[in-house]
Amino acid sequence: LFRCFHHLSAQHQLSRFAPACLAKSNVRVRDCLEKTFAWLNRWDVPFLVVSAGLRELLVPILEKSGAPLPSNTVLLSNSLEEAAVSVTSPEKVHALKLVPEFMSRAEGRTQVLLLGDKPSDCNPLAGLPDTPALKIAFLGEPSEEKFEQYLKIFDAVLVGDASMDFVNCLLDTVSNTVSTVRHTSDASIMV
Repeated sequence: LFRCFHHLSAQHQLSRFAPACLAKSNVRVRDCLEKTFAWLNRWDVPFLVVSAGLRELLVPILEKSGAPLPSNTVLLSNSLEEAAVSVTSPEKVHALKLVPEFMSRAEGRTQVLLLGDKPSDCNPLAGLPDTPALKIAFLGEPSEEKFEQYLKIFDAVLVGDASMDFVNCLLDTVSNTVSTVRHTSDASIMV
């Protein structure tokens, strides 16, 4: 069904309706996401977004919300203009192979911060087998069973309609540590 939708949307040029749909939409981004993106811009951190969502909706929603994608972003998503599906949950494991430009930007970086809302969001890490990763989940409607499942996969699980405050606190801690190290030994940040 998903593949059929993409084929038909490309064939019938449904992307032309995206702006009108967005104008009527009340969708919003997580609180404080603009601070997260500002941090990524400030430190020029390579940022990969792997989403089964639609590019024609994702980018304008972020821009409308005052949180445009950081300048060092690579977006791997589906498109209403492409008949082929680029991203599905099972295919996320191959995400890094699909974006060699991200891999060249991230060269020399030794750590990963992964944010996701499904266990399959961790699949791209298979392409980075020796890289330490801190995995943070956003679990919108937690049940005890789902929460326990997420804790087995992610290092931290934020429940409900969590803001980006926890992530921003982590990033600020990293940058404060790096600033101190940089000041004394000219080390570079690796995130």
